[in-house]
Amino acid sequence: KSNELQRIKLELTQIKSNIDSLLGRLEEISREKVGHTESRKKADEVRPELSHADSASETAETLTEEPLGDDGECEELEQGEATEDNECEDEMVRLETLGTLIIHNKGI
Repeated sequence: KSNELQRIKLELTQIKSNIDSLLGRLEEISREKVGHTESRKKADEVRPELSHADSASETAETLTEEPLGDDGECEELEQGEATEDNECEDEMVRLETLGTLIIHNKGI
């Protein structure tokens, strides 16, 4: 019985390690998302200033300098981040379920 308890303890330690790793990844994704959101807000704040340019040509010139794919890329990144969030959450649920099953099956 002692060996069995040691094995269960090892399994739970591994599960905890996996969960900690996933939580770390979620925090990293969250920080990236916050940084991305802040940079978009700053870009949005700059655009109204551009609309007050002295001439229409300056405004047109400034707007055409921005690459056309930026908005699409941002949207793709946000969707990718959401997918990663969902995958991490799904993995956490699986690990928690596994831990619960191990505990219940062993009668702890």
